[in-house]
Amino acid sequence: MDANVLIVERLREVLRPGRMLASAIGIAWKRAWPSIRDSNMSTIITCAVLYGFGSNFGASIIIGFATTLFRGVLVSMFTAIFVTRTFLDLLVPTGVINHPALLGLPAGSTDVASQARRKSTV
Repeated sequence: MDANVLIVERLREVLRPGRMLASAIGIAWKRAWPSIRDSNMSTIITCAVLYGFGSNFGASIIIGFATTLFRGVLVSMFTAIFVTRTFLDLLVPTGVINHPALLGLPAGSTDVASQARRKSTV
């Protein structure tokens, strides 16, 4: 499974009870990281095994597949760790991603609705 999907799903889980979006991103990242790390490490081990078998039996197509798979895992991990996290951290203060529908949640489940409720009771 793609790391970006795991991060967003964990973010939805954290936001459903009404947690603030900025704090939910950190919590979601911490919950998704073990799954991301384990799945990518097992894929990298599989790449090493495929590369070893391809080298021993002279199957260059297997070596090419293992190399391509390894590079794909590295790129996916880079985008999950740096690009997705950076985009989320940059977009939260601007208020661009505060609409619940952008995260696949029902209306009133992000911090904008929570803040509006708090202001109306004060």
